[in-house]
Amino acid sequence: MPSQRAARVSRLVTILGSVISLAMTTTGCTWLKGSEDRWEATKQAESGKPLQPVAESEMVFILLEQIYADKLNTPDANLLLIEETLPVTKKKSMTFPQDQAAIGRYLKDVNKMCVTNFLKSNKTRHKIDVSGVPGKLQVANISRINQLFNGGGWANVQKTFPHAQAMISVSRAGTCADHNEAIFYLMSTKADGSGEGMLVHAKITGGRWSVIQKAIISQADGL
Repeated sequence: MPSQRAARVSRLVTILGSVISLAMTTTGCTWLKGSEDRWEATKQAESGKPLQPVAESEMVFILLEQIYADKLNTPDANLLLIEETLPVTKKKSMTFPQDQAAIGRYLKDVNKMCVTNFLKSNKTRHKIDVSGVPGKLQVANISRINQLFNGGGWANVQKTFPHAQAMISVSRAGTCADHNEAIFYLMSTKADGSGEGMLVHAKITGGRWSVIQKAIISQADGL
């Protein structure tokens, strides 16, 4: 009967919608229709300050947990993430790669559009969307971190964040290939004074973000 057929179609559409919604929240898929706005930078309603796109923040959270998995393998261990991005291409730098050729010396076979978008996106600082931050990441803004350091250095930071294995700052990501490929920069520091700056190249494989390659571009030894 036509009415029964219409009812079955309606139920199938409802089920399909539920499956799509679940896929978007559990696998990080970015090709689904309607997800493009999650990759657009917005502004805070109160301050007008730029916000990192929601999907980009979620991607970074996933990749940080992969990169530092060896430091997060105990129940209490976590990372301290700075809430604002690093504007790494805001000013000319003799040490940070700021063009296609320079980044290509560190990361091989990266889509050129990813590099172009990375260079464009990092001219200004953005607030990271921390609404979906996982339990292995703690967050603090720059003002709070400066206040803690000025009050007693790393020892004072560790009083407030006793289980932080490292303090992490990240740049905006440059994405391409329908947001299925990305590069970004991160800088980590530890209580012993060691640290590193790293370029990360990632892709969606098997429906989930995975690190493809990493390149250390700066490093400091600890005590």
